[in-house]
Amino acid sequence: MNMKTAFSKATRRHRQDGMATIVVVAIISILLIFAMGNARTLDFLGRDLRLIEQQQQHRLAPQPPPISKTNATTTAGAPAVTP
Repeated sequence: MNMKTAFSKATRRHRQDGMATIVVVAIISILLIFAMGNARTLDFLGRDLRLIEQQQQHRLAPQPPPISKTNATTTAGAPAVTP
C-alpha cells in the first residue's frame, strides 16, 4: 500500500515537471516570435527612413540656375558700364 502511494507521487511529479518544461518552452517561443517581429519592423522602419532621407536630400539639394533663353551674353565679374 505504501509503495502504491510512493509510485503515484513520483508519477505525478514527473508529469508536473514535464508540463513545466512545456510551458517554459512555449513562453520562450512566444518571446522569440515577438523579438523577430520587432526586428523585422525595425528593418522596415530603417528602410523607410532611408527613403525619406533620400527624398529630402533630393528636394533640398541646391538647384542649378535656370538657363536663360535670350541671346544676351553676360560677363561674370565685369562691372556694369554707365555712360
